[in-house]
Amino acid sequence: MKELVVLFSGGTDSTCTAALVAGDYERIHLVTYSRFGLFHMEHASTNVALLRHRFGENRFIHTIIPVDRIFKEISYARYWRLLIKYGLFLLSTCGLCRLAMHVRTVVYCRAHGITRVCDGSNRHAAGGVSTDQIPSLIAGVRGLYARYGIEYSTPVYDLDEPANIGWADKLHVQTPQLRSVFAENTAHPDARTSGKLLHEMGLFPQENIKGTKTDRRMQARCLQLILSNIFIYGWYLSKHTPDQFFTTVGRFMGEKIDYCSLLLDNYFRDESGSRLSKLVEQGNPASACTNKHGDCRGCLIKLVFPNH
Repeated sequence: MKELVVLFSGGTDSTCTAALVAGDYERIHLVTYSRFGLFHMEHASTNVALLRHRFGENRFIHTIIPVDRIFKEISYARYWRLLIKYGLFLLSTCGLCRLAMHVRTVVYCRAHGITRVCDGSNRHAAGGVSTDQIPSLIAGVRGLYARYGIEYSTPVYDLDEPANIGWADKLHVQTPQLRSVFAENTAHPDARTSGKLLHEMGLFPQENIKGTKTDRRMQARCLQLILSNIFIYGWYLSKHTPDQFFTTVGRFMGEKIDYCSLLLDNYFRDESGSRLSKLVEQGNPASACTNKHGDCRGCLIKLVFPNH
């Protein structure tokens, strides 16, 4: 059976990713990760219902897996040395969180005999300076997967962002240097976006709901990224060039990727006695909807069509 893993937040980009690959695989594992600091993980189930209704009930397996222990390990490993070397770059929470998810995905894939993984990484995320979606870091993650015989891809990476929801607008960025970072990430109204593709496939009732209340109710929320955003947008990019940011965060995250490789190498060499074996938490299939309709359509109708 041809199978694939999708790192699935339930948001527009990861849902679009799952929809784009649905026709090429007999079974798709939608893996949602949870940890302390993430809220409303149950929201990810919303678009699972859409995908099953559109492509077949048995095509998708949705699992929620905790990665709190792995996240803490990656975040605090070699902490003092890296603090001296990189300072506030240790606040790169989004990148460290995503690395924890990738490590757990490698373990999941090897356990299930799956050799292909994709996610909803997009070049416009956080104005193009998200520490988990910078091109050089995606290349590093791709190498991490390849080390264990797994192919990693980002099907929606080059899609546009809807107009007027860019980070420059959200953060009220005014300085010319910072505006230049965000300028190319505010797409024109006719841009090709993940929301538009989902609308064309009949999954969404309108073209772009990204950044709306409906979108927020489809995925988990994270408050820890506030500190990272304050550091990146409020301080670092006001005093340094984007290239300086990319260079430093690339070195920092590169060291973290190397550490992830070490964890995984030791795990596959001695699974029961390795450091990672003590950190891997088991997941459970996402709970089924128990509304009066007997499936998820009632919840979906209320969420996407609130006046229905």
